[in-house]
Amino acid sequence: MKILLAVDCSHGSEELVAEVLQQAWPMGAQFDVLHVSEPVHTWTQALPMDALNAKAHEVVNDAVFAFSGRGWSCDRYFREGDAKKEILQFAEESHPDLIILGARRRSNTSRFLMGSVSTSVMRHAKCSVQIVRARAHDFRAERSYRILLATDGSDQALKAAEAVAARTTKHGTEILVVSVVELILPPTLTLMKPGDSGFPPDSEDFNEAKNEAHGNTRRAVQILSQNCPHVSEAILIVSSGAKSAILEEAERWDADCIFVGSHGRRGLDRFLLGSVSEAIATHAKCSVEVVR
Repeated sequence: MKILLAVDCSHGSEELVAEVLQQAWPMGAQFDVLHVSEPVHTWTQALPMDALNAKAHEVVNDAVFAFSGRGWSCDRYFREGDAKKEILQFAEESHPDLIILGARRRSNTSRFLMGSVSTSVMRHAKCSVQIVRARAHDFRAERSYRILLATDGSDQALKAAEAVAARTTKHGTEILVVSVVELILPPTLTLMKPGDSGFPPDSEDFNEAKNEAHGNTRRAVQILSQNCPHVSEAILIVSSGAKSAILEEAERWDADCIFVGSHGRRGLDRFLLGSVSEAIATHAKCSVEVVR
């Protein structure tokens, strides 16, 4: 597996590397660590160019040392120009299986939003992209690493399951497979919520949707079960908002990373991913991998 890790000189670079090291990677994985030096303007950057270049080399060298110390093959690369364009261009030339970038924190709130570089790379890359967010509390001494896999049964969702299964999963890693039943309620029932008495209406459509969701999770579990012993599944029933349901479940379960396919099912079968995958990657409080 070939992985492109894009780092910058922000304070979050060390956290980015530490978070990636927490994950399980297959034997023979190769990391390319890339730093792109963007044009410096005195009104946006206090440090002179020489100091920025020195910092960039320090960040990249520290990352290479960390991965090499774990036994991974690792190379370093430096480029100049617009970060999102250079990362995508480097990916076109090197053909990685996965691009990893950090997400940036917005002001002092606990909510995370992706920056323009992360968003652009996620939208335009031809391979899978992982947006990494360091967790607020390091509780991994108390529990295992947790992956939430969202599936709607589409080919892309099954690829996401295969991506999880292909990793050499660390001992004890927990995986939760989630499928959403999104109901389209008539106006008289729109004020009802899951859990309310009489919700959802006992209808043939609902039973069909729920059976389909169970089938979707079972297919994903079958892919995962050979390499991942700790797999569970959940069906989320919502009146609207698949992306909100997935984000809420990830937060409730304290997921470390969400895996989603880049696109989901369309038309009468509704959709889970696509625009939803971007919304999940943008608003999640944990890392998100969009699988292509």
